[in-house]
Amino acid sequence: MAEEKTIIIKNEEENKSNFTFKNYIRSIKLFKYWILGISLLVGVFGYLVTSLGINKLTQKVSSTFTYSFPTTSYYAKEATLFTGDVINISSISSTNNITEVYENTLDEEGNKVFTKLNLQDIIDNSDIALETSENTYTVRTKEDPVSSDTFTLSAKVKPFKNSKLASRFLEELINLIPSQVNNMLSNYRVTNEIMHYGNSEDTSFAVSVSLINSQYDIIIDKYVSLRNYYGTDYYVPSENKTIAELELSFYDEYKSGSSNLVNEIESVLHTKGYANYTLEQKESKLQELNSSKAALEKEKEDKTKEKNNLESIISSFQYVNIDSNSTINTSSPLSYKFAVYVERLESVNKRIDTIDKNLALIDKQITNVTTSDSTYVSDCATFKKRVNDLLNKLSDSTNKISSLITTILKSKSANSVNFATSTKVELKGNIPPILVALIGLVLGFVVSSLIYTYYYVNFLLIEEEKTKPAKKNNTPKETTE
Repeated sequence: MAEEKTIIIKNEEENKSNFTFKNYIRSIKLFKYWILGISLLVGVFGYLVTSLGINKLTQKVSSTFTYSFPTTSYYAKEATLFTGDVINISSISSTNNITEVYENTLDEEGNKVFTKLNLQDIIDNSDIALETSENTYTVRTKEDPVSSDTFTLSAKVKPFKNSKLASRFLEELINLIPSQVNNMLSNYRVTNEIMHYGNSEDTSFAVSVSLINSQYDIIIDKYVSLRNYYGTDYYVPSENKTIAELELSFYDEYKSGSSNLVNEIESVLHTKGYANYTLEQKESKLQELNSSKAALEKEKEDKTKEKNNLESIISSFQYVNIDSNSTINTSSPLSYKFAVYVERLESVNKRIDTIDKNLALIDKQITNVTTSDSTYVSDCATFKKRVNDLLNKLSDSTNKISSLITTILKSKSANSVNFATSTKVELKGNIPPILVALIGLVLGFVVSSLIYTYYYVNFLLIEEEKTKPAKKNNTPKETTE
């Protein structure tokens, strides 16, 4: 009898996957509220993490700008104003400036804007940084701004709580430098040595005349500087004159016929030998003059020794290769020393000449006071009035040139800050939270729907199949004998 073989033909449906689009849609309908809830949770979570977490750490506000105010030179973010004041633009993020903005920025109602922020947190964690490319020395003209630099100032948003407050703080910092410049210009006063030394009634005529010469030269120097910087034809609307015309008006104020009042009063003093005293002060004046003479003679002795020493040092340079025309700015250390000695010798010689001149004046004053009468004393009093009138006149001229310089400089600066960006301050490193929320919503939907579909087809659907009545299998067994 032949061996019996049994062949079983499997149902094709057993090889089919239950993970079909139809079942995917069914699972979504079945678990729609769970899927929707999870999607919303993922979206909200993404929004919160981005807005309150990631963005707080990465967001920065940034502004690109230039400054424009009158400077004579600029080097490595340090600008020298026409007034001689120096502005260090790097100080824009200094603790003092940050504190000033924090304390003094007010809203329209006069309330402090940043009081809800932590000042120390801003100082320690805002990472305010100024960037620029230029570090070369540049001499400026009236057409130039503070520098050819374009500055970029940036700060982290986190210590400011939100980008709006951070942007406002950055703007206030940027505007603080021009505000400081304007304060300097508004408060600028040309040096007035007369106010410090020339008001005393018993000041010697020699000192007063020296102050007159010095103050006159200071004022001239300021007019020359204005003319060189802005040009002779620069028009000053408030004065209805050009700078050259204003300078000429100043000279005219000190003309007396064909002579100059300043030169004339010095000439009269040394020719006449007037002294500032009254008849009752004769003896005390003689003591003062003799004391001044002794002091000058002692100073001349010291200066002469210094002169001889300097001449000896300078002569020693003949044995080394030194350019006798070297200036104080030369880069060679040896030439630099030589130039310093030469410059110092010139100063000492100038002082010795002044001492000799004053000694000659004192000798004449001593003689005149010793033999003085009421006529000489009266002439001295008349001369004193001329001296005081000229001192007062020069004080007025000093105030006038101070006001003129302030007017010109402020008209050229006008508190100007030019932002390179149309929006002034830009927000950088920001991830849109709404976009993240939408992505989270989509991802939450996709992932959760797939998970629930997997659960449906692998558990629920199988249970459903088990509970259905079993189908009759009409497929016959194939036997072989």
